[in-house]
Amino acid sequence: MACAGTRGSACGRGGKQQACRGKGRESARDRSSVFDVGCGAAKMMVQNSMTKAIEASFDPVHHAQVCFRGILRAFSNPGEIVAVPPISHAVRPMCQSMLSAALCLLDGEVSAWLDPSFMTKDVEEFLRLRTGVSVSSHPRDVDFALIGNASNMPDLQQFRAGTLLEPNRSATLLIQLPSLVGGVPILLCGPGIKTTISVSPAGLPSWFWSTWEVNATCFPAGVDVLLVDGENIVGLPRSVRRSSPCS
Repeated sequence: MACAGTRGSACGRGGKQQACRGKGRESARDRSSVFDVGCGAAKMMVQNSMTKAIEASFDPVHHAQVCFRGILRAFSNPGEIVAVPPISHAVRPMCQSMLSAALCLLDGEVSAWLDPSFMTKDVEEFLRLRTGVSVSSHPRDVDFALIGNASNMPDLQQFRAGTLLEPNRSATLLIQLPSLVGGVPILLCGPGIKTTISVSPAGLPSWFWSTWEVNATCFPAGVDVLLVDGENIVGLPRSVRRSSPCS
């Protein structure tokens, strides 16, 4: 009996030890859950802080109007370098002018394609939260394409060009470059250009201008392009061509 009692006591102690170990494991799980929730909350606080910082530097009315007028000027005067109002914060890897243009042009009634360099959780969530834009994985189906790595961008013909009856159905490409100057000089001519204008954006793929000629022959269909660097933009409407065919 004593032995039984002893065994019983041992079992009791073992049961308590197991219970304690189980409780310890449960506490560890609880701590892990709390840690996960804490990390999620911290990340959300960082995102909210970033959003508030950008909102503070981007007036929804004044800033958007100034930016939109800048975009209109860029497309009305092709090849001219136009400054856009700066935003003190950016969503990496988007530069300030790309973010300004995106906040100005995108809304819940349009769709956008992001190239792999922009297809990050922060960028996608921010654009959806701030603009309501629908993000698609198919370039041919969208109204806007945001391109951060021009050297690996798809051919212009991969995007929607509209039709002769519905040229307004074409896509607008926003291409982020390291600089809008310093590249190979190209002479452009067409509507909005008095004679010719020289542009030299740096970072475009080698095939871009030859493909642009094909795009121009599709007018009134064809894509439009907005080149951006840190603080400036250059508009390339589909009606603009290299100067040699215009002479």
